[in-house]
Amino acid sequence: MSSVKRASFTQDQVFLIEKLNCLLLDLSDELEGFDDDMQGDQIIDLVLNSQGWEWEEFFEKFMCL
Repeated sequence: MSSVKRASFTQDQVFLIEKLNCLLLDLSDELEGFDDDMQGDQIIDLVLNSQGWEWEEFFEKFMCL
């Protein structure tokens, strides 16, 4: 994990990250050569890692409610 201090997310930020994840999944169906398992995951990881989070931790805390 990065040395970035873990930030807290607002409800709006969680919604936007969830929406981004869904859009990336849709993009893999629409854009030839776009691989959600590779490029999509890298984008989500970049967003979350910049705030000190890993996807699994974020998912468990905010999306499994």
